[in-house]
Amino acid sequence: MNVVIAAALKDELEPVRTCLDSETRLCGQANFVFVHTGIGIKSTRSRMMPFFNDQKIDLVLNIGTAGALKETLFVYDFFLPARYQQLHDGHLETIASRELFPVFEEFTFPDWKTGTLITSEHAVVDNLRKTSLRSVTEAEAVDMEAFALADLCRKNAVSFLSLKVISDTADKQTNPTFKAVLNRIQILLPPAVAALLTVVINPKPVPIAHG
Repeated sequence: MNVVIAAALKDELEPVRTCLDSETRLCGQANFVFVHTGIGIKSTRSRMMPFFNDQKIDLVLNIGTAGALKETLFVYDFFLPARYQQLHDGHLETIASRELFPVFEEFTFPDWKTGTLITSEHAVVDNLRKTSLRSVTEAEAVDMEAFALADLCRKNAVSFLSLKVISDTADKQTNPTFKAVLNRIQILLPPAVAALLTVVINPKPVPIAHG
């Protein structure tokens, strides 16, 4: 299985690369390619397109952080989106995870949250922007890359999943705390990614807690 692991920030990507390099069982079952997409839809599309054009990809896994839009999500929650959305020219586009990974609904991760992830073309760093998004979508969380990746995968018939860690709550601004939170996420995210890939690569899902 050829798996592309894509993240907006190198600080999100490199700890996962280090973790998976030590997972000899997973490395024996899959070939991992790590892609730093940069931040935003445009950068993500431009950096990912060559991979779809030049090689066979079985799965794209998008990892990283997302901001909460609803009070049901807390900092350091794991968020496995069931739907991806983008607001484009006033139209809300939606892609369901089951379209991109048919057995998605069979996954059982007791401590992880799920719901809708909306991808914004602009950084959502304050309460005003969060309130604006909440007025047009029922999404639980927001990022700046996932929908672009989901759309590319749908158009190229490639499986897609995303795993996000919540970096700020619905009622908090992002910038003042992001760096400190990211330091903790660098520790939490790699074993969670390894757990998800273990279930994906092996056909029978099993319950997994992130501990």
